[in-house]
Amino acid sequence: MKYIADTCTVINENNDREVPAEILSFKEGKMLTVSLNKSVKISLAWNGKIYEGKASGMSFVSTGPKIVETKEGR
Repeated sequence: MKYIADTCTVINENNDREVPAEILSFKEGKMLTVSLNKSVKISLAWNGKIYEGKASGMSFVSTGPKIVETKEGR
């Protein structure tokens, strides 16, 4: 079973600021859509190493949400 966090950290590459973001949509290894401050929606695409995208003329990157895998049973 996989547990995916509701938030992740997004880094603005223009000024190197880290901002917590709420995850709106997530497809592991493909796409990540986040909301910054509940007002800005950013879509980030997987490039093979990290998720990256652009919005309002700025570049953003993220390693994605924390994923915890557990095994069921005794």
